[in-house]
Amino acid sequence: MKPLRITRFLLLIPMATFCVWMLNSCQVVELVISGTTYYETEITTKDNQLIAGQIGGQRSSNLPSGTKTISIKTEEGRKKIKSEEIKYMTLARKNHPEKRQTLVYAEFKMPYTKKGEQKFRTFKNWQILNSAGDHLLITAYGHTYSLAKDGALIITYSRDEGIQYCIQRQSDDCPILIGRSISSRSYMRKQWQAYLADDPVLCEKIVKKEIDAFDFTAILIVATLFSPCLCHNISAQESNLKDGAALYSIGFGYEWMSDAYSSNGFALDVRARFYMSGQLFCELMGHWGTHEGSKSVLQKGNPFDIDDERNTLLGVVGLGYEIFQNENQTFDIYIKGLVGYGVRSSRFDDYQITGSEDGHVTLGCDIKKKGIVAAIGLGMDTRFKRWTLTPSVDVFYIGNEWNVAAMISFGFFL
Repeated sequence: MKPLRITRFLLLIPMATFCVWMLNSCQVVELVISGTTYYETEITTKDNQLIAGQIGGQRSSNLPSGTKTISIKTEEGRKKIKSEEIKYMTLARKNHPEKRQTLVYAEFKMPYTKKGEQKFRTFKNWQILNSAGDHLLITAYGHTYSLAKDGALIITYSRDEGIQYCIQRQSDDCPILIGRSISSRSYMRKQWQAYLADDPVLCEKIVKKEIDAFDFTAILIVATLFSPCLCHNISAQESNLKDGAALYSIGFGYEWMSDAYSSNGFALDVRARFYMSGQLFCELMGHWGTHEGSKSVLQKGNPFDIDDERNTLLGVVGLGYEIFQNENQTFDIYIKGLVGYGVRSSRFDDYQITGSEDGHVTLGCDIKKKGIVAAIGLGMDTRFKRWTLTPSVDVFYIGNEWNVAAMISFGFFL
């Protein structure tokens, strides 16, 4: 790669920085909507006080699971209550009091292995009571909680973590994280066998797939020997919102140029994708494509080789949409449309036909075109935890010419 080409490619960095700053304005509509939503709330404190009122608006219509203080508007005025002082809290929409959702602020343990020994880290946050019985408690948590218009609970989570599930057995002092909504069923079956080893009947039913690994209600019923004291299921809508996730990637591949003398070509690009919803994203892309080739022509009846070198350098920004996405968000197909600015330069030997088997060659022609770039793309993302592998095809229109780039990109979610 020539130093000049690298310098041109690096010029895309300030353009990308400017576009990231512009992206913040995309969040304004979402903030306005969340700033006008209120939930009917009842808080029961650890000293058995009942405090009724509303939470929401610009303060807490999307309740972060890690929030340490609840601000509630009561008839006496606004009160701030520490989460540590709350036994449990219920939320409901004004028109759907029957769909009251219960949250508890509690510790949970996250297991990890050190030197072959299982250890635990302890955290504390707001959790949803998924199911409870005589011998087993199941809770769930995400990044934030909110209520849909029909009163159903919405759990917002990042695509690389999913909704996280904890269980508490009679012998446990607090819930333990055992899996996520993005975990495979085979993994969850192994987890149930490990944590419920003292219940062989239940484990056998899960292993034989008589009970689905994510059917918490059925697991609870069998675990309590068909005598549950409480079975409170969430009507949880797993929001596909990727929680402001950002995907950064670099790709390389083959580039075809419509006016090139041969099929030789190479492309390199960098991309930053920012999710605004479960499937809608904004993308910034810097792209460099190059071609060096030749072809044989006739001049004065004799074969003659003419050469060309063509380069494109561009920066574009636009929107994309995942038209297909599997259940656990590890695979998707997307389309995108982008616009921006670019440069297309060509150095070539020109050939003009002057007869049926002859022509005239002009050596060392140089043309440079600058202007608006339009791009469309189609690709497939395959995710492995935080890493992604993306084959894609992008089509660029620049300088009255078409370029097509077939790319393979490697990305990482932050």
